[in-house]
Amino acid sequence: MATANDLNISGWTVQSSTPLRDGSFPASVRTESSSYAPSATARIIYVDSTLGNDGTGAPTNLAAQPDPFIPDGNELPYQSISAASSQLRSGEGDWILFKRGESFAGSLGLAASTDGSSAVLPTLIGYYGSTGDRPVISNGAGTVANVTSGSANYITFYGLKIYCAERDPDNVGFVLGNESSGAYGIRYVGSGGGSDIVVDDCDISYFKDGIVIQTTGTAYQNITVKNSIIHDQLYDLSSGYSSGIFLSGVEGSIRVNDNFWYHNGWHENGSLSGCHRHQYNHNVYFQHNNNGADADFKRNVSLEGASHGCQGRMGGTYEDNLYARCAVGYSKAGVDVPFDNGVTGISLKQVIIEGMRMDATDPQNAGTTTAVYGVYIVGYTEDNGGEAVVQDTIVANRLESGTNVGITQQGFATYTNNIVFNWNATEDAPDTFTDASRNVDSYMVSEGLGTTYDDFVSWHLARPTGTTHGLYSAPNVNDYIREGFDLVVS
Repeated sequence: MATANDLNISGWTVQSSTPLRDGSFPASVRTESSSYAPSATARIIYVDSTLGNDGTGAPTNLAAQPDPFIPDGNELPYQSISAASSQLRSGEGDWILFKRGESFAGSLGLAASTDGSSAVLPTLIGYYGSTGDRPVISNGAGTVANVTSGSANYITFYGLKIYCAERDPDNVGFVLGNESSGAYGIRYVGSGGGSDIVVDDCDISYFKDGIVIQTTGTAYQNITVKNSIIHDQLYDLSSGYSSGIFLSGVEGSIRVNDNFWYHNGWHENGSLSGCHRHQYNHNVYFQHNNNGADADFKRNVSLEGASHGCQGRMGGTYEDNLYARCAVGYSKAGVDVPFDNGVTGISLKQVIIEGMRMDATDPQNAGTTTAVYGVYIVGYTEDNGGEAVVQDTIVANRLESGTNVGITQQGFATYTNNIVFNWNATEDAPDTFTDASRNVDSYMVSEGLGTTYDDFVSWHLARPTGTTHGLYSAPNVNDYIREGFDLVVS
């Protein structure tokens, strides 16, 4: 029987990892949960790289498999991605489910013919089975999901590990030079645009860009990325730029919540030409031409981006996120692209700690600056009527010295109930707090979860599919740090 600490996902339950600090268990109030169910007419297409057979594989449906995520053993799986993908129909909301614990080679081969039926009945590309790691989908040094023409609507990626094995410098299959290849995890750039693309509970790593959704004609709209792990993208600076996610020209709603962003845009390996930290690569990059009037970036953890934890040029609501060890925690707007009338860029209850330079050596690598900012609000060269708000935000305890600006001050912005400590001598708040030294390391010790920042990172990188962040979530760490600074937020 399901208990209060279970998550119900489309008719079956998955034990959540840990309770919240107040003793309750994760709920949609603090972490977005997921629930999917196919239509009665949708095809359910299973893929098993070990026991599947492309010759005998066949789709099934909800009547034959009432719980698609845990089939009864009578399913007929395909073995290859290509054979399974060929069974998708446009507009029907068909599902492809890969077996947990197995690896699959190749591109997903998505195109306009893979549209779902509606936002609530999408084409779903996910997993099945009750045990095992996320199914791994890798296309060598190439892109896994790439739509470059036509339109794409109602597509959900759920519970997958999308991995560029031959671009991972720590993988035995890495080929030197692949760091300059333009591979993408999930990429939508078709001129026909599209709607309602969802990335949920996925692990995406070692591409040029983890996720790219970029309008090149008709706009993409209604984009959701949630509860996912986006880490370790990299690219040679001489070939271009790299980020965990890049959104450009997206209309409708943008919801990027409850994710773990880590170490995107760079790699420590000195033999990789141009893959150092620099100002052009970020964990998260939202271009100015997205719809900032309906955009949320909430409850994310963003650590060690090459430059920015989040480059939020479009405006929107940035709430209860944790940033650490970035050159710029959070940045909003741009010099030549102020927010439009009716658009507000809101930094609310964010915590930014342990700022670091992109490159602390001398001479510096190409493309680097001495930036060490907490909240960076760019000064407009014109006024389009938008607003900037910074409220209930903590910027504290930089690790390295550079520009050392905690929160930039602009005449058009509103500042309320913020704390800057041990960042810039002209902005430091008085040293009268309960414990101003609190950080991720001390949080782990206080909760009995480990002893170091690295323990925190390792847990997130290994988080099983179907579980929420629990005690490791941004709101829980942020609450702990806020308590140390005696900051009361509404």
